[in-house]
Amino acid sequence: MDGRIDSKIQVLQETFRRLGDHFCREDAVLIGDTKYDADGAAQAGIDCIGVSYGFGTRRDEAV
Repeated sequence: MDGRIDSKIQVLQETFRRLGDHFCREDAVLIGDTKYDADGAAQAGIDCIGVSYGFGTRRDEAV
């Protein structure tokens, strides 16, 4: 909310940092409703499951 994070990969990196040793990237899956979610997961090296509901709009849908 303070503007320091402005991309999905930054959100994921902060999440990984906060989870620390309790996190195994190989077991992670991002469930998302936009192309930004899918792109962020790909950049983070984790799987992504696309859904057709959530905060995204038709314009933001993953292709």
